[in-house]
Amino acid sequence: MKKITRDLVRDENSILHRHDDRKRVIRPIIEDMLAVPHTLVKRRVLTDEECNMLVALMLQADFVELDPKSLDNHAIEPKDKSLLESPLSWKYSHPDGKDYMNLIPDSYQFEQAMEIVMDVLPEDVQYSTVNYAQIILYNTDTLFHWHKDIADENDSATVIFTLNDNFEGGVFNLDENTFKLGSGDMIAFNNPTERWHNVTPITEGERFCFAIWFGLQETNEDEEDEQSNSEVQSVSEGTSDS
Repeated sequence: MKKITRDLVRDENSILHRHDDRKRVIRPIIEDMLAVPHTLVKRRVLTDEECNMLVALMLQADFVELDPKSLDNHAIEPKDKSLLESPLSWKYSHPDGKDYMNLIPDSYQFEQAMEIVMDVLPEDVQYSTVNYAQIILYNTDTLFHWHKDIADENDSATVIFTLNDNFEGGVFNLDENTFKLGSGDMIAFNNPTERWHNVTPITEGERFCFAIWFGLQETNEDEEDEQSNSEVQSVSEGTSDS
């Protein structure tokens, strides 16, 4: 996991008031945030140049061979187990027809990718820690079936950036809403393990996206002192498209 550090807006009158109140207030606030599903769509938050830089990170990486046994339990591990102990990102071709690049925290690819998107991520405690990150290539005729994420129990939210628009199909569906996302567009939503979503088949061309799964930072009392300086308002409830 990788904690996101950035300057966040703090509302002195809404989230945390006094040190004595902190432990009593912060947990219910987080629980309330997770209890309310939200979806945030923002158009063209990344430039074409930034999208191309993320695509290039994937295309420049070499493919590694997967351990076929790992596919049985969805662990998805490389045949070369030394990669699991190395701060190197790695790319693989999945039997489902899509190509994936796992961005390993502290790898230079992870750092470059997060630097590109850092300033446009939702400023919300649910998006404070990166649990997992991938750049994904949907080849022609591939899709993602309806599913709820099988993820870390602390996963709280997902952000997906679409990195190109020269493809047909590839519509993103979430709950009962449909989103046609183009190059540089971002969709963010919480509770990914509880909400149904899919990507319709790519009928022409190929689709690149950058997906980030976030979790809640587990803190002790000392860390909560620091966290109290970076709490933010939750993004607006419901579905928005701006």
